[in-house]
Amino acid sequence: MKTYGLYESASVKIQTLKTAIEATRVLLRVDDIVQATRKDKSGGGGGGAPAVQDMGQGADGEGGEPEMP
Repeated sequence: MKTYGLYESASVKIQTLKTAIEATRVLLRVDDIVQATRKDKSGGGGGGAPAVQDMGQGADGEGGEPEMP
């Protein structure tokens, strides 16, 4: 087989397959990271501006201007 040069051809094919497998693993890892960050961002939901009826209330729960000390 060595006289036909098949060993070089096989080693090149093996290296090509190894490289393709490694590239696939990297892509899948990146995909997992992107999906994990999307879940973190969409899971929150809290925060934001207060409701309209709450915006005019002071610390004592009554509306109007805050009292001066």
